[in-house]
Amino acid sequence: MKAIASTASVFLLVVLIQPFSRADDAKTRPPTSADNAKQSDGRAPASDATVLVQQLGSATAVQRDAAEKQLKALGRAALYEIVAGVSSTDSEVAARCAKIAREFRGTEAPTFLAGKKESESPAWKPFKDLVGDSAQSRKLFAEIMSQDDRAAELDKAELKPEKAHEVYIAVLSSTKEALDQTMKRFMGRPVGDDLSRLAPEALRKALPAVDVAAVLFLGRRAFPKGVPDAELPHWLLSQGFGDGVDGPMSPQMRKLFTVWLENRQNPKAVSQGLSATLTFGVKEAAPIARRMAQDKLTAPATLGQALLILGHHGAKEIDLAILREFRNDERQTRTILPAGGGKPRGSYQIRDTAAAMALLLNGEDFEKYGFGADTYTYWHIEKPKEPYRSVSSFEADEARDAALKKAWEWLDQQPKSK
Repeated sequence: MKAIASTASVFLLVVLIQPFSRADDAKTRPPTSADNAKQSDGRAPASDATVLVQQLGSATAVQRDAAEKQLKALGRAALYEIVAGVSSTDSEVAARCAKIAREFRGTEAPTFLAGKKESESPAWKPFKDLVGDSAQSRKLFAEIMSQDDRAAELDKAELKPEKAHEVYIAVLSSTKEALDQTMKRFMGRPVGDDLSRLAPEALRKALPAVDVAAVLFLGRRAFPKGVPDAELPHWLLSQGFGDGVDGPMSPQMRKLFTVWLENRQNPKAVSQGLSATLTFGVKEAAPIARRMAQDKLTAPATLGQALLILGHHGAKEIDLAILREFRNDERQTRTILPAGGGKPRGSYQIRDTAAAMALLLNGEDFEKYGFGADTYTYWHIEKPKEPYRSVSSFEADEARDAALKKAWEWLDQQPKSK
């Protein structure tokens, strides 16, 4: 009897508990995709979204359509997986992912451009924090995001910031390939009016200002420690960049560029950035040049470019004192070698640039003091409004000494900046 009573008690306990167990079933059973539409961070579980993206390439149209419908229902919670799918080697998966992402952007575009709604792209907040929230900033961002590949790149970089440098490197690689292919037909041809007209237009079409802005935005972060900075495609900061810094999006492009340049470590990339600063008159980069000029580790060639920027775009009350520090710096930035080899027939020295740029900051024409001037224009870029002047090399020490003596005699008589 005792055993029977125990069994009955257990049975009664099970019956009493069972209704509560059914009510709480959703809490105790393993979660499904229906229960777990989003994680705590707002994203769909990676396993569910990844599987659905894979199913976009299923053998049957029914399965493909069903997966697409479910991904749309998940919305931006599955954005990372959708963005990753845009670059899938399966053309069906890539096309459908691009279509879904495009629809997300399309539905928000009108209200976003009108300033009535924020973009749901994770790239928008850092973009507006950098360039400001204005009608032009929104237009530029919308133009970037209207391209499937660019939108995928920006979203991918922001969804996983620790991998953003990999996205940037990949974009530079694909950009280099496209630009090299574009410019291939112009190489080896004699420079003339025809070439100077066709090449800039070809570059403008291959990499318009909007695309340059996207690349600069992707490269705005410093690379992780131990990861070498990437080199740039030779033609990256050319016609499209010039259109941007001189066009309607000028404030945004200039800000993107200066932040990008501030985080460059690759010597060739730095040199290209400083050269673009001079070529297109990006005066906003003067503080970066000032920092480089005051850094004892800056290489002579880079230092020479930085001093040129201070002369053209610096502040007299600050930068004259910096230029004076290089009054006797005989380090060479470049030498001129004869075509057939042999001894150098001319050289550029830091002290030459320092003196000439100090004169320029004082409103003086340095050519009147015995310095030569090199005016830089490029066959693949439309002639800038005001080409910058660099200091020519000296072939004889006597000519250099005379120019420096005359320059500093005049400069030393001027009131010193406080």
